[in-house]
Amino acid sequence: IFDVRSFEAFQECQVFGARHAAESDCELRAVVDGLVHVRCDRAAPCPLAPGDLLPRGLVLTAWSVSLKTEDLKAVDHQGRTFPCTLHRRDARRGVALLKIKSKDTFKPIELAPPGSATVGDTVLSFGNCFDVAVGVEKLSVVEGVISCLTELDARVGVVTGRIDGKVFLTDAANNPGTQGGALVDLKGRLVGVNGRVVESRSTNTPLNFSVPLDSLRELIKEGAANFDKAAKITDGELAPREAVIRVDVGLEILRYHFNRPPPAWIDHIDPDSPASEAGL
Repeated sequence: IFDVRSFEAFQECQVFGARHAAESDCELRAVVDGLVHVRCDRAAPCPLAPGDLLPRGLVLTAWSVSLKTEDLKAVDHQGRTFPCTLHRRDARRGVALLKIKSKDTFKPIELAPPGSATVGDTVLSFGNCFDVAVGVEKLSVVEGVISCLTELDARVGVVTGRIDGKVFLTDAANNPGTQGGALVDLKGRLVGVNGRVVESRSTNTPLNFSVPLDSLRELIKEGAANFDKAAKITDGELAPREAVIRVDVGLEILRYHFNRPPPAWIDHIDPDSPASEAGL
C-alpha cells in the first residue's frame, strides 16, 4: 500500500513492475482526480467510504444505512468539501449513488467499456485504508488480479446473505476502509466497486470482492437521467428472493456479534414450546 500521488516513490517501489509503472502513471493521475472521500459531519468528521465520481456530480459508493443522513459530505482530491445526499441505492448489490449539491465542475473517473474486464486481468483497488482519512488525506491503492466472476454467498460477522448477480473475486485485499472504492484496470478505467469485508460461508475464509461495473450501468443511467428529480430510495426491479417461512419454536439463541458464528448458546426457552418438548 502506498501513496498513489507520490509518483516518484511509486516508480522507485516498482510495485507493479517497471512495465506497469511506465504505462500506468498518466492513467493513475486521472484516477485520483475522480475519487472522493464520503464522510458524515454530524459531530466530528466520521469517514464512511471512498467514492467514485461520475458525470454531473454523481458519486458511486458502497451502500450503508449510515448514508441516510442530512450531514453527508464529499471531499475531493483538492480538499474541496461539498454537501451531498443519497440519490439512488441498490441494497441487494451493496451500492449507492450520491448526488453532490454544487455548481462546481468535477472530473469524473473514466468508465471501462462493457465487457472489457475479464478473469486474469491485473486491477488496482483504491480506497481509504482502514478508514484513517477523514479529509484531504490521500487514498491508497493495492494491486491484484481478477480471479473469477462468480455468485457470492457470504457472511459479514454473523449476518449472512447473498449479493444479487455475479461479482469479481480478486486478491487485492479489502479492509474496512476500501468498500465503495474504485477497482480500475491499468488504463485507469473503472471496472468495479469494492465490496465489504466478507467471509465465505462454505470455507470461513475472507473474500475480496467487487461489484462489476457492467451490473451497475442501468442504475447509473437511471440516476443520471433523473439527477434533478427527488431521490428514489428503492432497490429497483431485481429478481425476487425466495420466501422465508418463520416458525416460533420457543428458542432464543444468545445474540452477540462474534467475528465468526459461535456454537448455539441457548439464552432462553419458552415453557410448553416445541424446544421445551424436545428437551433442550
